Amino acid sequence: MIRRLVKKVKNRIFPPKHHEWFRGNYSSWEDALKDAEGYDSPEILEKVKNALLKVKNGEAIYERDSYLFDRVEYSWPLLAVLLNTALQNQSKLSLIDFGGSLGSSYFQNLTFLNSIENLQWNIVEQQDFVSVGIKHFQNHQLRFYETIESVLSIQNCDLILLSGVIQYLPDPKKMIQSIIDLQIKNVVFDRTPFWEENLSDHLTVQHTPKTISDSSYPAWFFKKTDFIEHFLKRGYRLAIEEKSFERWQVGKDHAQNYFLYFKKNGS
Repeated sequence: MIRRLVKKVKNRIFPPKHHEWFRGNYSSWEDALKDAEGYDSPEILEKVKNALLKVKNGEAIYERDSYLFDRVEYSWPLLAVLLNTALQNQSKLSLIDFGGSLGSSYFQNLTFLNSIENLQWNIVEQQDFVSVGIKHFQNHQLRFYETIESVLSIQNCDLILLSGVIQYLPDPKKMIQSIIDLQIKNVVFDRTPFWEENLSDHLTVQHTPKTISDSSYPAWFFKKTDFIEHFLKRGYRLAIEEKSFERWQVGKDHAQNYFLYFKKNGS
């Protein structure tokens, strides 16, 4: 009985290795949506809210994708960029966390962020996330908005962060161009998947194990050279390129999550 219990707990934390996370090669977002279920379920928002409330209230250590962990898994390159940006700006940091859920990255790094004297962490999310965020999590540092424009109408921002999000957008290239047009000095992508074989962009459907959420949603994998080139051609340089902790197998091919930090030339 104890052995079965241990196995059950282990499988909840570490899904079976044989689980096929990503399937298919779709020609359009609409086709991928037909094979996706539960990606916009209110249950996901509720799970994220409950998990992060435990973190906020000191009942849990760390949340990622609605799942709780007993220790914080830091993205050290991200933390270095945040603190360095604040240091160069007299201990002031105003950033946009696009697709930042209810504050996962904010709470993840809060121990170190507290050293910044003037911090404005602005999350841009879907309307239902914004409503929950304002009600349960908003404070003098953490704010929630539905559009990037609504943030920039109030304050200038030093940095825009997209952590584990651009691969879930219908048109990533359009979003990249929008970011470039904003002319924000620092652009950070974390937990972003690129082919190891340097294949072209590829649209799949991600299937989350039932032990976590039993949902599926379209997901992109990118050709890294093309992704980087979008910024190099438009006045940015690649300041940091580091592998993130996640690596994937998609059919017979392999992909690796990366941290990319682009800095505006002259800044």
